[in-house]
Amino acid sequence: MIALLVGAPMTPVLAAGYQPAPGTNAVDFVRYEWHDIARNRDLPVKIYYPKAGVGPCPVILFSPGLGSSREAYGYLGEGWAAQGYVAVHLQHPGSDGSIFKNGDTEHAGAAMRAVLKEPQHILDRAQDISFAMDELARLNRENSPLQNRLDMSRVGLAGHSYGAAAVLIVMGERVPEVGEKYRDDRFRAAIAISPPIFRGLGFDDIRAPVLVMTGTQDAGFTRTWLRQTAYDKINSPGTCLVNFKGAGHFTFGDPLRASDNVKAEKFHPLILAATIAFWDARLREDPDAKSWLEQGGFKAWMKHAGKFEVKH
Repeated sequence: MIALLVGAPMTPVLAAGYQPAPGTNAVDFVRYEWHDIARNRDLPVKIYYPKAGVGPCPVILFSPGLGSSREAYGYLGEGWAAQGYVAVHLQHPGSDGSIFKNGDTEHAGAAMRAVLKEPQHILDRAQDISFAMDELARLNRENSPLQNRLDMSRVGLAGHSYGAAAVLIVMGERVPEVGEKYRDDRFRAAIAISPPIFRGLGFDDIRAPVLVMTGTQDAGFTRTWLRQTAYDKINSPGTCLVNFKGAGHFTFGDPLRASDNVKAEKFHPLILAATIAFWDARLREDPDAKSWLEQGGFKAWMKHAGKFEVKH
């Protein structure tokens, strides 16, 4: 999928310097099972990282959709690591594949609705994210493949669907009866892909820029048109919205059916281009990436694939 970026349409805007070329780093990965003693909770993770170089590299934590594992969304982990980032894909017990009893995905909708009725699951995810930050700091200090390779001052947070809901909570979204208890200011920026919108949420206290991504066919437990509510209500400068024309809810993840491959081939390179430009602008503070993203470069590059907005 990553190689498809080479064939993406080029425009004069890109000639000024920045362009979403494929990453050149060879990628490796490592898996861990971290144990949170305070909560007696295990957290499986899969970490993608560039093989070469000593770093330190900016870091991205990723929270997957409801029912997904650390193995999902590999095109993002590999694509970001190829660009010199370390991508940490989390798996959240209680809202991962274990919700499908005995592997029964035929009744997936009912299993997912059961999780959504228990708010503690999303709060567990928010705490998992902060715990993972502590563990990464430990890996950076101790003897490990990532020792001294993590730039813990340049960390971003991303998630899809239910994972995006956890992302927004960690970034400062106010939750009914909880408030900002789970805010973690160690993250410089965030990407919320297909964020579900629940009643009573408050976005005014999110201070960092957020890239909100959705599609015109992004249906699910949240209606398609509601997903950009987060963008509408977040006031942080640099907050962006990408709404891909024809992209569905599962377009942003791994294809579930053979027919999904067509949309994956079309949209995954665009998703990678937008997210990498956003990380380059916000974590690496690359002025060319910021200009390309916010001054019309990405909008021109994706042509008629969707709409793009940004708050200055």
